[in-house]
Amino acid sequence: KRGRIAAQRFREVKTDDAEIRALEIKLAPLFNGASIERDLSDMRQVAHAIAAEVPFLVTRDVPMLSRSDLIFEQFDLRILHPTELINRFDVLRRGAEYRPVRLEGSRWRERLVVAEDVETVVSLFKHKTKERSGNFDQQIRHYIVNPNEWISKIVVDGGKSPTIYIVHSNHNPARLEIPFLRHTDHPLAGTLLRHLIHELSREISSGCQKIISVTDSEISDETASALAELGFIPDSNAWWKISMKGIVTRDNIVAELRRTDIPLSIKERFVGANFVSGGLEDDLNVARLEHLFSPAKLVSSAMACYVVSIRPSWAAHFFDIPVGGQTLMDLNEKLHLGIEGAYYCGANNTHVKAPGRVLWYVSGKGSMCIKACSFLEERFIGTPKELYARFKHLGVYGWKHVLETVNGKLDHSLMTFKFSRTERFVQPIELATLLKLGVPQPQNPRKIRGDQFATLYKLGMNL
Repeated sequence: KRGRIAAQRFREVKTDDAEIRALEIKLAPLFNGASIERDLSDMRQVAHAIAAEVPFLVTRDVPMLSRSDLIFEQFDLRILHPTELINRFDVLRRGAEYRPVRLEGSRWRERLVVAEDVETVVSLFKHKTKERSGNFDQQIRHYIVNPNEWISKIVVDGGKSPTIYIVHSNHNPARLEIPFLRHTDHPLAGTLLRHLIHELSREISSGCQKIISVTDSEISDETASALAELGFIPDSNAWWKISMKGIVTRDNIVAELRRTDIPLSIKERFVGANFVSGGLEDDLNVARLEHLFSPAKLVSSAMACYVVSIRPSWAAHFFDIPVGGQTLMDLNEKLHLGIEGAYYCGANNTHVKAPGRVLWYVSGKGSMCIKACSFLEERFIGTPKELYARFKHLGVYGWKHVLETVNGKLDHSLMTFKFSRTERFVQPIELATLLKLGVPQPQNPRKIRGDQFATLYKLGMNL
């Protein structure tokens, strides 16, 4: 009775009995002759929908959905799962957002999940033993049909094969929950994971901080490693990170932590930890803080800062996307989408220390400006063969370029520093601005003061 009363709020279709009987004769072969009551009932629902010229018939019934293509071809009626109907309207409403977006000018593309992807997502990303297909299917559909609250994305390669599946919240800019963070066994899956998480942690649109929690209960070892590398801490069956932006002091960090809505256990670990209460004259302590609260940069004279010159052709592999975002023919995607890299220079640059910060000055005609910032993790000195063997997977240099750096002398020492967490500047900083701030045009890694770094970083990030 309640159901019938509720149904009265909807428009009731009016059909002609003769037309329904004629349609039933045509539909019967598609419903096994309608010899059993269930098939007969389903067939009549379809007949009424066709006769009333309604565009969609919505059902979760699997046998009905399996006939959808044949019925559409013959009678122009779409039989859809509720997820498909909601998703169709959302695609119409936000068409541009459903178009695949090229990742950093590479061949990889990121796009929103549509209803037609559900079967593929289940087959590729469900845990083989700990999750059931039906339950996983329902969870995927739940996030698709609530597009104002959740964003579901897949990252696909040039052959359009999904490699990453990620779902994150969309209703609070200051908080980001990630209930699904899955990947296939593609060789670049780890690189893509780190790239996506790094980008999400950097996007702080409201206030000066964002809380990120990864609540996926079946994350892989690769995902756990990626989260740890990017400053996430495991606690309370989730991984947590507090991202802060801008140039901050330790007092800023402690104040933000105290008013942040995170589990008490996490808050106590942060506020009471030695790396928060320790001295800022210790560069390792400053580096640890910046790792945990990245992309924040801490006010401290302990952290060494450098401007490093890099050619445009090399910069394109790390952070400098070509105009229009076109793919370079020889683009090293592992570097371009990765969060770390290696830079070679002469061993006479003994003033370069780690940890530190690097501002990248892109040299050459048409550039001559600072375009990005990185964290300088480690510095190494050794022979060309030793360093090239160790870091060739992180650098764009080939062996001939390494030899050029030491003028072809294999017995000469070479310096390599490893960098990570690169941030592309919103506003490139031209040479004229550098000169006004007392920073000469960089040829080799040039050390600058902490206050100069802070000014340049604020300008570049438009803070």
